[in-house]
Amino acid sequence: MRDLKQGKVLPQFEPRPDSQMKMHIAQSEASWRLHIKRGELARETGAFQDAVDCYTAAINVNPSYIDSHSWPEAHWWLSQALFQLGKYQESLAAIKNFIDISQAFPDAYGFMGTLLYLIGNRKEAIEAFEHVMSMSSNTSMQAAENLARAYLEEQNWERAIVNLGYLMQSNEVPDDLKFMHAYSHLILGGYENGWLLFDEALQFIGDPNNPHGAQYLRTRLGKEKKWQGEKLHGKKLLIWSEHGLGDIIMMSRYIHLIPDRFGECSLEIWTPLQLVRLISENFPAQVEIVGREGLLEKTTFDYHTSIMSLPQVFETYRESAIPSETPYLGVPKSATDIWEERLRMYSELKIGLVWSGNSSNEIDKQRSIPLSAFATIIALKGAVFISLQKGDAVKQLDSKNCPIVNLMNQCSDMLDTASLVSNLDLVISVDTSIAHLAGALGCPVWLLNRNGSEWRWLIDRIDSPWYPTMRIFNQKNKESWDTVITQVTQELSLALARRGSEKPIFR
Repeated sequence: MRDLKQGKVLPQFEPRPDSQMKMHIAQSEASWRLHIKRGELARETGAFQDAVDCYTAAINVNPSYIDSHSWPEAHWWLSQALFQLGKYQESLAAIKNFIDISQAFPDAYGFMGTLLYLIGNRKEAIEAFEHVMSMSSNTSMQAAENLARAYLEEQNWERAIVNLGYLMQSNEVPDDLKFMHAYSHLILGGYENGWLLFDEALQFIGDPNNPHGAQYLRTRLGKEKKWQGEKLHGKKLLIWSEHGLGDIIMMSRYIHLIPDRFGECSLEIWTPLQLVRLISENFPAQVEIVGREGLLEKTTFDYHTSIMSLPQVFETYRESAIPSETPYLGVPKSATDIWEERLRMYSELKIGLVWSGNSSNEIDKQRSIPLSAFATIIALKGAVFISLQKGDAVKQLDSKNCPIVNLMNQCSDMLDTASLVSNLDLVISVDTSIAHLAGALGCPVWLLNRNGSEWRWLIDRIDSPWYPTMRIFNQKNKESWDTVITQVTQELSLALARRGSEKPIFR
């Protein structure tokens, strides 16, 4: 056997003592140390079951450690070896035995908390991590990180912020927690801290599916010309997009406000292809496709900014400061006229429907709903449902007798989709770019919001400070959308019943 640290060849041994070996090892201090040493050698070579056997033998020699050792190390290493074997319950029992003997070691409580968390006992895990914090004269960074992650998982944003604040004192903060620190402030409406933290955290948010995305641009464009709110008279400002289409639509509200606040300037906007025509139609700017070959080399500018940094530049530090007047996006009358003619055959209320997001998004399973779940909504009389769905989820329309009208093959980009949406009475959507588009156009939109919400929609709000025409239906049980669907069915039924006397107001 080779000592991996020293590179020495060690004597071979049988990890599990046979009966002859047991006879030779006296129940003494020497035998205890021999078991510990054998356990250490087994552990270092990855023979964790052998290590378990050795540490168990050591404990049998001296189970209580009374007046013998400064700390019950056999229990500690037994717990560690069992952990490596994935035997979390047994590992937990071992570390609890350790704590029964000695309550003076914070790391024991921290490890117990980790095990409790892994087996799903989050309440006791949090108690263990909090105990570590109470034992530390100086804040334990590992305990702070453990607590932050636990509270984030529990969506206890206030406590997450407290522990993330401790953690930020360290020089080695995981990138994802830098972002979640900002996220936690924003979802609570703490914009004054949130936007500053968010702007700083943006550099840590990457898109693995887009090597020429935000992180690449941020690195290439550099910090020297990053716009921090300087006056722009006679200057050229480059605004580049990151994240999803919904983020860009949401934050484009600020672009109209730039000349009045910072001075008349030349604007260049980089945006995904799907938004090029819509952005070009709405803003007096040169619009380019982000990621186009050679774009970085040929572009000159005085300042640049991510579109997601605009709330910080505009000091949107309270809800009342959000530029929420809509519509702030529009479409040419000629385009809306085309769709008005196409939809003329439908005398019912026209309701757009989006039930699924981008399948490549890591949170898509949380926000997407099977089309079949909308059966009670689609069955309501007095409305025609029009699909606004793109992507793989469109295949769900192939089911027999599906009454949903699908016209999205006539929409090549977001300008076409915006022209269609402008002709609808209501849009019902999960959290996707279409919800943002409808809100930006000033169209009534009902958002089906996943359990735990998202920073844009705050917590348990039924309205949005970003979109006055939006109504939010919040999922209470993350395992089921039934309650949300029932509520939407009831509200839509009432609205349709009012149509005979007045046009429904979808709020």
